[in-house]
Amino acid sequence: LSHQLVEALYLPVPKRIRRRLLDLHAMYSVDGSAAVLPITQEDIAGLAGTTRPTANKELMSLQDAGLIAVGRGRIEVLDPAGLSRRAQ
Repeated sequence: LSHQLVEALYLPVPKRIRRRLLDLHAMYSVDGSAAVLPITQEDIAGLAGTTRPTANKELMSLQDAGLIAVGRGRIEVLDPAGLSRRAQ
């Protein structure tokens, strides 16, 4: 919890969103490959401590880069390694 508080205070929003996606990917992925996360944009915004419009901008950027695919009520992590590199 204290680690997430430090992130919320000192990390930019895009990094927080990427890291939350990676955390969720670790929970839903069977073997570290692509995984579908049953989460909405509103949910990821709440987990990252930001607003839905701000989260939407970052999610669209990640989708344009081919790292994720955003759908209704789901986010699919297509390239976990690429997402991890951007979360550093």
